[in-house]
This record gives sequence, structure tokens and C-alpha cells, in this order.
Amino acid sequence: MATHEPGIYVIRQFCIDRKTNIVLVSEAVLQRNDNIRNLLHRILDYGIVHSAGVALTHKSQPGTYRVFAVDSGCYAHMRVLQGRFNEIDLSDPEAKEKMRSAPILDENLFDSLWTSAPSNPEEALKAQEDA
Repeated sequence: MATHEPGIYVIRQFCIDRKTNIVLVSEAVLQRNDNIRNLLHRILDYGIVHSAGVALTHKSQPGTYRVFAVDSGCYAHMRVLQGRFNEIDLSDPEAKEKMRSAPILDENLFDSLWTSAPSNPEEALKAQEDA
């Protein structure tokens, strides 16, 4: 994985498609997939996402998940989708329960979104912001 831009594109596209600010990634995937783990650590360092939980169980899928919340400053433009975007407020006492139903970014979906990322993701992200 040469740069983080395609990964940022993947996370952003996942959130827009699933209409959420929360991304669940299986602990097992993070243990075995260096690309996904390294990307998430990198964008954690950049403050694009924040760790919002570990060892969370999902309501309908087996295993445990790490929870990532996209930084509000990174997706503020998505709020234009009022009523169509499910933002989980991490300060809400019910946040953990709501996160247990959040969409899961699995390896196949990650690879699919990565493959479909534009050749210049930074320019594509800027163009989407300006639209």
C-alpha cells in the first residue's frame, strides 16, 4: 500500500454508501491483514478516524470488532444528507448499543472499494467536496 489516499477514499465511500460515521472491522481481519491494519493505524494517527471501541460484538455477526468513528471534521459535508445519514454520537449513552448494529467493512468489500478507487483519490475527494 503505497499511500493512504486510496484508503481514505475507501473509508469515506463506505460511510457514504452505508450512511454512517461508524466503521466496524473484525479483530480477526486486523490480525491477519497487514494492509487494512496499517491503513487504519495510519489514518488513526492523522486523526481522520478515532478508535471508538474494541472487542465489540455485533448483533448479527459472529466475532469481535474494533470500532472506528470518522472524525466529524472529515465528514461534515455529509450532514447535507440530513435524515439519510445515521450519525452515532459517541457521547450518547446508547452509542455502544447502536454501534453493535453498524455496518462491517470486511476484506472483500475493502478490496472492492480499493480497486474502484480513482487513480488520483485526492483529486476525486476534492472534486466531491466542491460538488
